[in-house]
Amino acid sequence: MGRALLNALPEWALVAIFAAVPVLLAVGGLLFLRRFFAGWRDESSSQVVLAATAIVMTLFALLLALVVVDLQGSYNGASNGVGEEGNSLNKIEQDADAFPNAPKASVEKAVADYIVEVREHEFPALRAGRDDETADQKLLRISTALRGYTHRTRPRSPSTI
Repeated sequence: MGRALLNALPEWALVAIFAAVPVLLAVGGLLFLRRFFAGWRDESSSQVVLAATAIVMTLFALLLALVVVDLQGSYNGASNGVGEEGNSLNKIEQDADAFPNAPKASVEKAVADYIVEVREHEFPALRAGRDDETADQKLLRISTALRGYTHRTRPRSPSTI
């Protein structure tokens, strides 16, 4: 539910929610404190307020750093996944080179169709927070093309055994 909501919101709304709203809350809190807790402006209270503010700011900075590190890890994981999938498709094409022309062309066409589908449709769909079921079907066609080839050996003559 939360991810769908985030994917449905435009970027300006996300900036407003995660940047502007906290700033407005902080300013509102400051105005509230100045109005209703004016006695905290004396010297002894200000030292406590400064210490508490330093602690809160340190915790916020730590939280922000952890979020950035987590996002970087997610990005690296996605990049590695794309690279591994590309390597696997390359290996499939290399293995298909051993096939006769018709099955080889079938595998190469299935791989090419899948790559075009991923590049043209699946990546934009994922960016928008949706799945692309056509890519799954085209991936299955690669498997079907590979299984469609049956290797037939020539019978050996008794003299070669």
